[in-house]
Amino acid sequence: MLFFDLDGTIHDVGKYRVYGELERNIFTYIADRLGVTYDRARHLSENFQKAYGSTVAGLRVEHDMDPTCFLDAVYRVDFSSVLPDRRLFTLLSKNRKKKIVFTNATRAYTEELLDRIGILRCFDGIFDIYDCNFASKPQPDAFLSLFKKFEIDDPSETTLVDDRTYNLRSASAFGMRTILCSSVTPDSWPVQFDDIYSIVEHLNRDGIRR
Repeated sequence: MLFFDLDGTIHDVGKYRVYGELERNIFTYIADRLGVTYDRARHLSENFQKAYGSTVAGLRVEHDMDPTCFLDAVYRVDFSSVLPDRRLFTLLSKNRKKKIVFTNATRAYTEELLDRIGILRCFDGIFDIYDCNFASKPQPDAFLSLFKKFEIDDPSETTLVDDRTYNLRSASAFGMRTILCSSVTPDSWPVQFDDIYSIVEHLNRDGIRR
């Protein structure tokens, strides 16, 4: 079974305007609710992601903020800049393994984004922030919830593709195989590719060999 992160992995965040708008929504929400400057809100969001894996998890733990209200507000983004990616669709369609999107985002956002890219039907399921009761990657509880939902007894038979090394470290601790999707990270990783196309090509070749 293959698990793919969304933003920064399947979704090249520099390719469309979606992620920039999402970040602005997050920083604005924090600034308004906590009464801090926009720059301070950006700093807090970055710290929450490092400490808890996501901004929503940090706000919930440190400020007792309602995660549902936060998620409903910040994921209202304009998807009009997102275009179909025929190359990615073709590559994913060739892979016969069960493929799940494992994301700290919401299901509605994930489905809309994948649908706009034209690859929603390539995936067999989505595991979002609600599915793990707001415990985000890289928190162990997020992975335990994932394994429970998909009835995974042996994580070593699964693979996680992600752009964050701290998420991959948690996955590795459970025995999952891991692939880093990044061309700019300062960290090295045993299996690393610059983009999602190269990763799916690698997985397709690996599947043939097996």
